[in-house]
Amino acid sequence: MSDDQQHQRDTFISTFVGLLLAMVGFTVVLILLAQFIGESGSRPLANQQAIELSNQRIAPVGQVAVATAEEMAQLRAAASGEINGEVTYQSACFSCHGAGVAGAPKLGDADAWRPRRDKGVETLYEHSIKGFNAMPPKGGFINLSDEQVQAGVDYMLSQVK
Repeated sequence: MSDDQQHQRDTFISTFVGLLLAMVGFTVVLILLAQFIGESGSRPLANQQAIELSNQRIAPVGQVAVATAEEMAQLRAAASGEINGEVTYQSACFSCHGAGVAGAPKLGDADAWRPRRDKGVETLYEHSIKGFNAMPPKGGFINLSDEQVQAGVDYMLSQVK
């Protein structure tokens, strides 16, 4: 190999190694810079808020409710037109009267039921069927018959001591 070829080869190798070392150094500088920027004190809170907002935006519109066998039997009985006050209460009335939602008297709360009972059972039936204040007609379950709603009212009244 001639001296000129040897010189070209040495120049190429030294240039190649120099460029390779420069790229490695540049990469190390970028990594250190990214770590420094990422360790800012206010970043984790901002990132957490961004994650929460993102999760809210991509959350499913609805959820699947899985009913137990007992709940399914109650729903079937309510849909079939079976007249059973407890079944009507469990399938239609419990969601509000179980927790006292929007002023609904809770099951078994004698103080809350007394003024309503004093108006007469016919008034309670009418309010339950046609709706009253925050309560929609038939508690929002328009597929219930008037008799089923009345049976639900009778059941709730029977639970007041």
